[in-house]
Amino acid sequence: MSTTPDTADGRIAIRATIRASWKLVREHPRESILPALLIQVPVTTVVALVTMFFLFTTYSDTEFRLLNELSGDDPGGLIFLLVVGAAVQALFAQVAHGATVVGIAGVLTGKPGGVTAALDAAFTRMGALLLMAVVLIAGAGLLFLTIIGALIVPFLAIRFALSYETLMIEKISVGAAFRRSFVLTRGHVLRMLGALLLGVLSALPAFIFVFFIGSAVAGGRTQQIVANTLVTIAQAFVLAPVYAVLTALTTIIYFKLRESDARRPV
Repeated sequence: MSTTPDTADGRIAIRATIRASWKLVREHPRESILPALLIQVPVTTVVALVTMFFLFTTYSDTEFRLLNELSGDDPGGLIFLLVVGAAVQALFAQVAHGATVVGIAGVLTGKPGGVTAALDAAFTRMGALLLMAVVLIAGAGLLFLTIIGALIVPFLAIRFALSYETLMIEKISVGAAFRRSFVLTRGHVLRMLGALLLGVLSALPAFIFVFFIGSAVAGGRTQQIVANTLVTIAQAFVLAPVYAVLTALTTIIYFKLRESDARRPV
């Protein structure tokens, strides 16, 4: 299929790229959605069930609260449990993201390798994927400590938005992937920002649905724990196609900008 929805002057065609992203996910769910369903959903389910088990047993006398609601007055063991659960989910989210990039890249290049090959590539580079996520999060956190730093975060986020694609598709190091993304996105920041924002807006119904089912967690302690567990698992299912579309969007843009960079005079 065509990998690079284009404009006459070589710029990113925002609406055409978003339509191409949704079309790819609809026509190739195995390569785009299945990696998240096979990795993120099971991991989320296990973490949610384990957390529920401990809340009903070891911490049965503790008031139910989400991780972001905990304080120093809560049991240290419970805080540790929730932090580890969040960390495990974050790690495997990177693997799912990497596998999705590989799967979508295979479709775009006409060389689909199947979900098994995509998962193998992602698990092989698990360490690099985790390191990339840590660097991005830590870097953003440090920048937010100053007003000037906070102001340039959106700009840097766009310049590094193709780092996962360069890491997985070009099979380079984390540092080289950041540099490559910075080069590819040169001169395309505003159109990339527009594409990403409109891409998120195109998936707004799914985000609204997730918000509303999340707000359904109510009742007594037992009802809250059970409802939160079921909602967490449901959200993983609902958001898998959304993440696939957004990954397809950045991967299509990656191929477009890679072609443009190859034509750029030295």
